[in-house]
Amino acid sequence: MWLDIAETTLADTDVLRDVFKFHPLTIEDCLSPEIHPSKIEEFEGYVFLVGHGINYAVESDVVETSEVAMYIGPNYVVTNHNFPVIATETVRERVLRNHSLLMNGDFLAHAVLDELIQDVLPTIDHMSEVIDRIEEEVLERPTTSTLAAIMRVKRSALRLQRIVVPQRETMIKISRGEFSTIDLESRIYYSNVYDLLVRIGDRVQSLRELADGALSIYFASVGFRQNETMRTLSIVAAVFLPLGLLAGVYGMNFENMPELGWKYMYFIVLGVIGTTVVTVGWSYWARRILVRRTRTAIQVWGIPAKQVFLRGGRRAATDADNVSETEINARCKSANNS
Repeated sequence: MWLDIAETTLADTDVLRDVFKFHPLTIEDCLSPEIHPSKIEEFEGYVFLVGHGINYAVESDVVETSEVAMYIGPNYVVTNHNFPVIATETVRERVLRNHSLLMNGDFLAHAVLDELIQDVLPTIDHMSEVIDRIEEEVLERPTTSTLAAIMRVKRSALRLQRIVVPQRETMIKISRGEFSTIDLESRIYYSNVYDLLVRIGDRVQSLRELADGALSIYFASVGFRQNETMRTLSIVAAVFLPLGLLAGVYGMNFENMPELGWKYMYFIVLGVIGTTVVTVGWSYWARRILVRRTRTAIQVWGIPAKQVFLRGGRRAATDADNVSETEINARCKSANNS
């Protein structure tokens, strides 16, 4: 026999207490809307088990979990849940096609638990697709929405891990034969559920690690963009600070400034300003060229260069072995073409 109770009411608790004679504490767990940790307890003539799955009835950006409480007897199973559960509907359709599942409470409970855990896999597959899109965004165009998506994945993975790990302990207790109510023949099936939980736990852990990696890359990318902005501002400041100094000096309204009377003083100041702009621009350009050539020289030799210098426009490294001049030129030419 199978009794499935959805959205438990006080009338349902009367049935659990008066008809089945279940323990009041277990009935209290069934009536409470809170999510309880997974557990299994044995009473006289039955086992009380709390399992968890995905709550697909709630639309949320973060994974929502659901709880299914089960009473497993020799020839009956009573399931209780406060939200619609896909697993119970799937098993109900199987029972309608094959009534033999109702003959043994252990196998019926296994069917419900197996479907409950199997329903977690589509959510994990969806989370894997989401984290793949996040990894592409975080490298190309990281935004605040990307950060929010990463945090949603992390929270969802954490919730999944909280329901998977305790259920593994429950399944391994059943597999070891710690409960006399469950037959030896059916324990092997619960071991299969345990293996499934182990695989799901590994995938959830991988998702958490990928989310952590994406978060690190996000902060590194944002920091790099900020550094580029600050570098640009520094270049602008380096150009205009000396110009501002000149303009400030010759913009003072003092009477005794002899150079103000010079015939070519205006052109001299313009020349100084132009020279300053060209010098700062050339210094920035030369520095970038030097850095680029340094990196190329390191790539040419394949080892960290102790000293990289420019010689006639070539790249060379002092820690290289005794290599012929022709080979040096060939390597440098190849690096320039790349």
